[in-house]
Amino acid sequence: LPPTHSMIVDAYIETVPDILEINNTLKELIEKDCIVYLKRSNGYLKIKESSGEDIFSEIKKVIEKNEGTISVKKILNETHLDSYMYPTAYNDEMDITRYFDFKFIDSEEFYAVENWERKIERFDSDGVVYAIIPKNVTDIKNIRAKITSNNNGYSRILFVLPKTFIDIEKIVYEYYAVEQLKTNAVDDELLFDEYDIISEDLEEVISKFIGRYTRPEMNESEYFYKGNKMPFKRKAHISTILSEICYETYPHTPVINNETINKDIITTAALNSRN
Repeated sequence: LPPTHSMIVDAYIETVPDILEINNTLKELIEKDCIVYLKRSNGYLKIKESSGEDIFSEIKKVIEKNEGTISVKKILNETHLDSYMYPTAYNDEMDITRYFDFKFIDSEEFYAVENWERKIERFDSDGVVYAIIPKNVTDIKNIRAKITSNNNGYSRILFVLPKTFIDIEKIVYEYYAVEQLKTNAVDDELLFDEYDIISEDLEEVISKFIGRYTRPEMNESEYFYKGNKMPFKRKAHISTILSEICYETYPHTPVINNETINKDIITTAALNSRN
């Protein structure tokens, strides 16, 4: 049975007829005794050992410190492990590895850009997939209108815009703070484990949030290329359009499948043989 709040209430309802008493007890265990943790990712209650430290007070202090020094988009870009997307079909045919950066940008940055082609010149990648973080529901409508108003579009940029607004800011800042505190608590096993429980939970919430952008099958986002909405239904469709972009942008890429030549750093023996 899932360890949810409602399941525990159902389990004790016959022996403790006052539901309020059950609710108050759970609340005290979570907020005061800190031996039960309510997971944000699935609503499950988890029993944990308490180090005796007021960890939520410490988390709050670090959050307040971080809010003025680092943005949500920067945290997401730093913590997102899958930071690239690949034009698989193109790479397989050309025996090459081209890739597109996957970058989060907020609406403020989106509106400030005047020349997108110039903006992506600083990247080493072959293009960029921009995941836009709106600040509210109205923002989504305005961003969509601005993207679709440019029919000529940008040849090496794919925009991803969520269909609905989810305020992820609090979760992201809490996760970043917990990661910092966890690092500082590496010598205190009990305290480290407390932070680790929270970190794993928040990481799952953030992973689901990122999945809204990277997994079209979830039907949570819209994808735009050259001002047109793309009918993506699964992640393979993203890879397909990236391959099409590469075929159009790099049509004369030579196919080099000689291992001796196709290296960034050649061996000493190969260098001597060339000389």
